[in-house]
Amino acid sequence: MKYSILKTASLAVCAALLLSVPAFAADAAPAETPEITAEASVPDAPAAVGLNGAVTKQEDSSLLIADTVRGEVVVHLPENVPYVDGTTGQPLDIKQLKDGDTLQIWVGPAMTMSLPPQTNAEVLIGNLPAENAPKYAEITAPAVVPAPGGTERRIPIAGGELTVLDTAEVTPYLTKNILTVNDLVPGAKILAWSGADGKVNKVVRLPYGYSGYMTASPDGAALLDGEELPVKGRVIETEEMTRLYLPLRAAAEAAGFDVDWVSGKGAVVSQYGTELFSVKNGSGAAQTPDGEHDLLGGCVIDGGVTYLPADDLADLLNLYFYQS
Repeated sequence: MKYSILKTASLAVCAALLLSVPAFAADAAPAETPEITAEASVPDAPAAVGLNGAVTKQEDSSLLIADTVRGEVVVHLPENVPYVDGTTGQPLDIKQLKDGDTLQIWVGPAMTMSLPPQTNAEVLIGNLPAENAPKYAEITAPAVVPAPGGTERRIPIAGGELTVLDTAEVTPYLTKNILTVNDLVPGAKILAWSGADGKVNKVVRLPYGYSGYMTASPDGAALLDGEELPVKGRVIETEEMTRLYLPLRAAAEAAGFDVDWVSGKGAVVSQYGTELFSVKNGSGAAQTPDGEHDLLGGCVIDGGVTYLPADDLADLLNLYFYQS
């Protein structure tokens, strides 16, 4: 995604961006710096990889799968990894898994260079049908909905897109919530079954791991859960990187978080009285209850407004950041 060129002046850039500025404050006047012009882009998310074959349990609770294409691969199982019936879409009991069972295991795109290679499971699928096994996918952007009267929609996923019927059955994994195709939002991970025409008619949505989803349009307008926010972004270039920045307070409050200024800590973001993180001038990391959270970019003060890189801010607020 290319962001349009934005010129800004009167910027105070934190030490993380290798510039010296006065201490952060909600009403601080920014220092004068030369104009900055920049472009920024966000890469496409890599697609998951499907492994198929018989499995053998390992002593460390991982599985060794004899994949029909890649040979043996060690697959580590995160806690509570979904295990789904490939025919019915219902949950399966991983404790019932036996050596020699044939599974489809979807894993992340990264594998070690060891022999055998090792990787982490995203979802396990058992009781595979002879045909029409489900496809695992991560939704990377909002659905493209046709004009009124249409019967299907195109949903972008990592590595491609799916055509989903508006009448598709959508069910959640392990809950009784009522879902529809409108709940297939950016950041959702799904299993999708398609008919003979290649169009998805059944979906199981796996547990959603985010508080919401956010993006910014080429003119810097920010969107949260599809709704435009009363904020504007800045595209800023340094010697190290080019990034889109968003106002910390406006974006965080729109997402349901509280933002305060605390002497010695800087901007403090909390929810329901629990502090999530704080960030202050001169630091390349946000402070969280679990320790430091390194930032990909530094903070910026412009006109008394504190900005953070959009991807850093989304990560700290547990928002899925997608391409617009």
